[in-house]
Amino acid sequence: DGVLHRAFSVFIVSEDGEQILIQKRQRQKLFGDLWANTCCSHPKNPEQPIEEQAAQRLEEECGFPAPPLHIADAFVYQAKDTVHEGCEYEYDTVLTGTVAVDAIELHPNALEVSELRCMSLAEIQVALDERPEEFAPWFAPALEIALSDPMLP
Repeated sequence: DGVLHRAFSVFIVSEDGEQILIQKRQRQKLFGDLWANTCCSHPKNPEQPIEEQAAQRLEEECGFPAPPLHIADAFVYQAKDTVHEGCEYEYDTVLTGTVAVDAIELHPNALEVSELRCMSLAEIQVALDERPEEFAPWFAPALEIALSDPMLP
């Protein structure tokens, strides 16, 4: 059933608050070929602030400089990936940041990300309602936390 461990989920939102940059996870990863937040990973250094680790990982996965990131909140979830026969059991810290999405050049790491896409909140909600199986299991609860962040526009 997996061991509870720390994780983080980053949501990069447009400056007007209308779009979110999401990624499709590379096929070989746990929950591969599913849409997820902009970047997600696991903190590796307990001495380093999670905001710094998340910013570094965002650059590694998505290939653009991270904006200042803010902790919105955290939650715990557990989910099994029947395709890759793995499990996630995570204490997931949700972080947010804003950028001028039209001004950044995306250079996703092909080992981590198969696609990056900006979607409006309305488009994401329709996709979640109509095709929830296309999204990683942590996406919807993490999105709810991200959208409640008072630091977002």
